[in-house]
Amino acid sequence: MNRFQAVFIAAVLGSCGGVFATPIVNVGAVTINQAANQSSVLTVTDTSGDSVEGLNFEVQITGTSSPLPIISSVDIVTNSVFAGHTNGQQGSGAITPQLYDAQVTTSSGVVTLPTTGTIATIVFDASSAPVGTYNLLLTGTLNGNTHYSGTSGQVTTTIANGTLVVTPEPGAAGILLLGAGAFLGRRRRARN
Repeated sequence: MNRFQAVFIAAVLGSCGGVFATPIVNVGAVTINQAANQSSVLTVTDTSGDSVEGLNFEVQITGTSSPLPIISSVDIVTNSVFAGHTNGQQGSGAITPQLYDAQVTTSSGVVTLPTTGTIATIVFDASSAPVGTYNLLLTGTLNGNTHYSGTSGQVTTTIANGTLVVTPEPGAAGILLLGAGAFLGRRRRARN
């Protein structure tokens, strides 16, 4: 390869504005209280301005404790790039209490992913789940992987699964602290 070819290729790649970047979803640690109706917003980062026409969203909770938290609902339209550009959310919904499938396509054409935006709002019910850490999967679920779709098929999406951390409900923690304080106070009075 001569110098002209190298400069030409670099110029072409540079003018593409990062077409080799992919949408990135890093779930991270999602923390919720040990209660019903706990919602969390997951975001997507896309530095290349990918045009998409749909999203297949798969989410699953796994872990060794029982019972596991429940996925009450998933919304992939409201506050997302698809808001106002779709005929509504589709998909199977809750396949099991811990496995949810949601799909959306544009009503016509494509939409461009923002640099940072909402991919989904998930509502959890952890009222019966023990306090602890669970796996929160968007890839490797029993129903497949989360991915965007474009005009030529599936858009490569980089996903880092995360965790769902269930903490004691604030009211329950306060009651425990009051009980411990009363016990220690009583014990101190008994010694005197």
